Amino acid sequence: PQNAGRSINTPASEVTPALHTDNITLYFSSNRAGGLGSYDIHVTQMSPNYAASAMSNSSELIWKKPQNLGRPYNSEYDDEYPTVIRSGNFMYFASNRENGQGSFDIYRGKVPEFAKPEVVVTLKGRVKEKFSQKGIEANVRISDVDGERNFSTSQPAGHYSSDLVNKKQYKFTVTAPGYRAVEYIADLRDIHTPITIQKDFEMERELALPKDIKILVRFVDAKGNALRPNATYRLTPEMRDDSILRYRNSVGQIALPAMSRYKKPEDALAALDKMQLSLKATLKGFEDVQDERSIASLLRGANGELKDTLEIQIPMVAKEDAVEVVETKGPGGLEAIVYFSTNVSNRLNNEKAAGLKNVVALWNKQPHKYVYVYGHTDSRGTKDLNMKLSKARAEFVKKRLVQYGIPAEMIVTKGFGEKRLATKNERTDAGRRKNRRAEIYFDATKRAEHGLDDAATPDTTKPAKKKPAKKKTTKPLAPEVVEPSTAPKSEKVEPREETTPPPAEEKEERVGENSKEKATEATEGETPSEKPPKSELKIQ
Repeated sequence: PQNAGRSINTPASEVTPALHTDNITLYFSSNRAGGLGSYDIHVTQMSPNYAASAMSNSSELIWKKPQNLGRPYNSEYDDEYPTVIRSGNFMYFASNRENGQGSFDIYRGKVPEFAKPEVVVTLKGRVKEKFSQKGIEANVRISDVDGERNFSTSQPAGHYSSDLVNKKQYKFTVTAPGYRAVEYIADLRDIHTPITIQKDFEMERELALPKDIKILVRFVDAKGNALRPNATYRLTPEMRDDSILRYRNSVGQIALPAMSRYKKPEDALAALDKMQLSLKATLKGFEDVQDERSIASLLRGANGELKDTLEIQIPMVAKEDAVEVVETKGPGGLEAIVYFSTNVSNRLNNEKAAGLKNVVALWNKQPHKYVYVYGHTDSRGTKDLNMKLSKARAEFVKKRLVQYGIPAEMIVTKGFGEKRLATKNERTDAGRRKNRRAEIYFDATKRAEHGLDDAATPDTTKPAKKKPAKKKTTKPLAPEVVEPSTAPKSEKVEPREETTPPPAEEKEERVGENSKEKATEATEGETPSEKPPKSELKIQ
């Protein structure tokens, strides 16, 4: 411990010191001469050059002359243990003055204006790397007109905290090895209440830019194979026109000027941060590519370090066939499925057309069957548009089938829009593509299953609807079927009243030739054995 000095200490007793949170205002009690009683409360502050003195190795700090607070804070008795709250408005102290509750009581009173401390403002936060959350062990120097003080941040988070007083302007200088220094001005002159200010410092690594920065551009297909499309690039605002992208081993090469054009790293970095790279590429069999990126987003690594080589990989999507035919042997006579691209209903290249030709070849083996073509869409778009598109797809497939040899009157088409999805998973392109389809059936029962009305099928292709044979009464009477082994030999056959019975069942009409015997004629009253009947006799 060091003596606080002659400005505070006297031959009398100085007791119960309390330093306010402004770090410069000191309250204490003393029974020195000139007081109101035994012990009185006094106040003092460090001199204006306190900062330099406090940070030095001086054995004595310089304080202003202490002042007695006077009445009503002090009395003829002992007034001790002064404590002033953070705002500086109120003081708590102990006194054994008259009219108390006992020996020493605690009192509270307003602090006189001359004894108020400075308003304390706390600045706290973190020192960390820019573009990451890594804390930095840095030195923080705070300086003002009266001096400066230094301290280090805590690790590993890089936290700091400093209590300052108002009515001043402070300069923060944050330094750390390998990083650019950061400066900050804290003007507290207009702050009149104690507050805490959150302030984080982000530090960038020292700039080490090369003469030129390389940009490597790789174009790849869905499997990651390297592609070499015709490509151009533009760096705005540096370049007004497009330049051809040059390749080396299937990798595009772009040189980005840095220190070769700028004298200071700060100027080069500022220019690079404003640049935009635009790329255009075309390749047969793939969709055209247009890509735009900021150089600032490519220039720094995960920890904020500057890179001298920037790599860009751009995928190219193969062009999707407008129509694809997939042959299948699905349930209910499903022979093939024709898949369509989005909003496509009438494009089919010659290679994919072979699938429909195979369908026609299969139909030629069973030309008695009708062909049913049902169009479908995915769930995107309006219902009216989807219904129109599904009908167009079905009609397009019919047109091609007719072109390849199936008569138009043998083909029935119908559109279902989005009503009958093949899959409900439409979050992916593959899922939606399964629903953009036309199905080809060789099964007449599909008309009933899918709710096709008679109007959907041409009249010439309607299956004949014959009424049951039992409802017809115009056919001649069929002879009675008699088993020869059970026919009576002696009894005469009674004359029968000629009526018109129901026609013979279909089974009787289709009895084979092996079940027939030679017919015999019979007249009324004769037995079958006496004279054969004129009509044919069928034996079951």
